[in-house]
Amino acid sequence: MRSDSFKRLAAVVFCAAVLAGGYYGIKAILAPQRFGQGDNIGAPGLPPGVGLRVDRLSFTGYDAQNRPVYKLRADVVDAGSDRMRVEARGNVEAELLDAATGKRRAFVVAPNAVFSRASNTLQVGGKIVARFPGDKTATDIRVNAETLLWNVGTKQVLCSGAVHLDLPNASGTADGRNVSVNLETRVWTAERLRGEFVIQTGAGENPPAFVPALPKF
Repeated sequence: MRSDSFKRLAAVVFCAAVLAGGYYGIKAILAPQRFGQGDNIGAPGLPPGVGLRVDRLSFTGYDAQNRPVYKLRADVVDAGSDRMRVEARGNVEAELLDAATGKRRAFVVAPNAVFSRASNTLQVGGKIVARFPGDKTATDIRVNAETLLWNVGTKQVLCSGAVHLDLPNASGTADGRNVSVNLETRVWTAERLRGEFVIQTGAGENPPAFVPALPKF
């Protein structure tokens, strides 16, 4: 009897330890993640080389000065314990932030996104829709493109492949390739651009800042 009681007690203690370990391991994964250069951010509870999939996860990336530079949400996120590569899939929403002010510079929706610590890049792809500065009600530029590539923390983003631009403030649309957008000024450049614009410049001859100066003929 005493031996059976001891076995039952040992089994209960073992199950409690397993449940506690799983709980705190998952809790560590779901906690806000700080992706800073040089940080050792492997999640507690996961041995090296083991990955974890979490449904509808939201996390924040940080720069070397521990300032938030992007926020990412998705239905499914796959990440290894070393966090060298994070893959997000399904209803991806990415906010690109200005580290100095915390302002949202762009808002991107897409099917998937990949963050690479090796190159410190965030790539959002699978047919994207990007809004600059990121406010749905006050957007200067709306870009439909194949992918968006951002060297995290820099001012420029590249929307690659065939692109379509809507410019609400300029009453215009354009099609081209490989649009580069400055997140701070929202000035953009593109290749093979064709578009129609209606611009009210008032008494001056300069277009608004978010429209590149057009050549004079």
